[in-house]
Amino acid sequence: MRKILRVDMGKRECRFTDIPKEYERLGGRGLTSTLISLEVDPLCHPLGATNKLVIAPGILGGTLSPCSQRISVGAKSPLTGGVKEANSGGISGQKMGRMRLAAIVLEGKPKTDDLYVLVVTKDDARLEEAGDLKGKGNYHISEALREKYGSHVGIASIGPAGEKLLAAASVAFIDKDGVPCRHAARGGLGSVMGAKGIKAIVIDDAGTKKVVQAADQETFKKTVQEFIAVIKERPRVKNRLPIYGTAGLVAFSNEVNAFPTRNFTTGQFEEIEKIAGEHVGELIDERGGERGHTCYHGCIIGCSNVYMDKRGKHLTSSLEYETLGMLGANCAIGDVDTIALLDRLCDDYGVDTIEIGGAMGVAMEAGVLEFGDGERAVEILHEVAQGTHLGRIIGSGAAITGRVFGMTRVPTIKGQSFPAWDARSALATGVTFITSPQGADHTAGRLQGVLEFDRFEPGTIAPLSQGMQVSVCVQDTIGLCQFSDGTPESAVFLARLLSAYYGEAFTVEDFIKLGEKIFRTEVAFNRRAGISLKEDRLPEFMLKESLPPTNAMFTVDQEEIDSAFAHLREDNED
Repeated sequence: MRKILRVDMGKRECRFTDIPKEYERLGGRGLTSTLISLEVDPLCHPLGATNKLVIAPGILGGTLSPCSQRISVGAKSPLTGGVKEANSGGISGQKMGRMRLAAIVLEGKPKTDDLYVLVVTKDDARLEEAGDLKGKGNYHISEALREKYGSHVGIASIGPAGEKLLAAASVAFIDKDGVPCRHAARGGLGSVMGAKGIKAIVIDDAGTKKVVQAADQETFKKTVQEFIAVIKERPRVKNRLPIYGTAGLVAFSNEVNAFPTRNFTTGQFEEIEKIAGEHVGELIDERGGERGHTCYHGCIIGCSNVYMDKRGKHLTSSLEYETLGMLGANCAIGDVDTIALLDRLCDDYGVDTIEIGGAMGVAMEAGVLEFGDGERAVEILHEVAQGTHLGRIIGSGAAITGRVFGMTRVPTIKGQSFPAWDARSALATGVTFITSPQGADHTAGRLQGVLEFDRFEPGTIAPLSQGMQVSVCVQDTIGLCQFSDGTPESAVFLARLLSAYYGEAFTVEDFIKLGEKIFRTEVAFNRRAGISLKEDRLPEFMLKESLPPTNAMFTVDQEEIDSAFAHLREDNED
């Protein structure tokens, strides 16, 4: 029986309960969004005592299922004002799965400004004072806690930005090397953790079985092997991700005019060759870094890279596409080392590279600093950690930055910055940004490969986004890495895995119904929080300005979007 750990920060009490029967087939995003929907007042202040922070591994966390060890963090978002789920790689999801810990729920609020470390073992949970970690970055925290509790533990932590309750704050998770480079980054959930007085969570799975058994383990193992063989044959797994990581998307995105440059004023960056994955890979090889790095033991893809500085010293793991786009081209910074330093600082201080890149781009267009001024961007990121006035503005995200400086070109939806895909070229992804309950978020349903850049007949693009978002809801509930997915056959394999895991039939139709239910749950919460369908729109400037140099426009008709999502926007959550 899986357990839920509830931590009352007002009373400083930890209590384990059996997972309720109605939650037995939920994990990850499905569980975080359901708990938030049922237990949190949609009108509450996100940083107040009545909001809750839920941390949950996927259903198949700790099993042999390939690429299924991701972890979800959920709350009412300080950034969007609605429900938010952000998920991360690293080792913590796998460890919580082994511990049969379905969720950690942080409730209430401490009566003082003291900080605590929550230590969770297979038999116990306790709060320990963490005054010595106050103001420290995630790198220091991970090193100190691994030294104290053992190198085998998983760690979730917040940096100075989370302590300062900034809306771009993330929750950091360590990878298998103990590096805090994996983040539940979007939506400002690190500030909710900070408001609860939790500086870090130590997840100690010592004494647990290494593999969670399925009800029908033999069938489960057979299906796992078949699924692994299919995943390994997918072109992006064979030819791109282990070689360049997600940085391999940079040149492609630029070629199809979807790479945000200078605060989304154009879709191509003139210095693209300086920040493309091919150049990043060359620098990794020259400096003794690592390609094809994995974030947890057992990963079969290896999408990460370990990037070193000019002296051959570790700088960051890993240098992702979104970071190269938003802190690179979007800010007109064409130096990889500068972008990598910004990435490390974001990881250490605990902020979302996408949101900070969006805020920096807006600030650059406002004249606060010049486009391309990487040195000043680094200084401002230090100010985010220090909590200066400017640092707090940037650390509060792109929407707040735009309001403070009176800007109209602010690339946000529901208060959250666009990732590094321009909706005027990436049409199906643009529909996802518009309609997702999560705000502008590429992980909510970005179509892979070149498919979405073909111009489809009217009435076909929005349904593609709708179907992908429903599928992603279930993937995030299972704990599945999206890089292992990409074809309709995945739903067949996942249904087979869940059938063997539960020992009961789970069909593709059940898969779709589950995804739709999760989506409806999130939409319903947002509606009760005051987020109406009027929020499902692109920023005004994107509807009026074409995107050079191809002069692309967002051409998906709003009626098509509303029609495709009508059945998911109903008040009925059944």
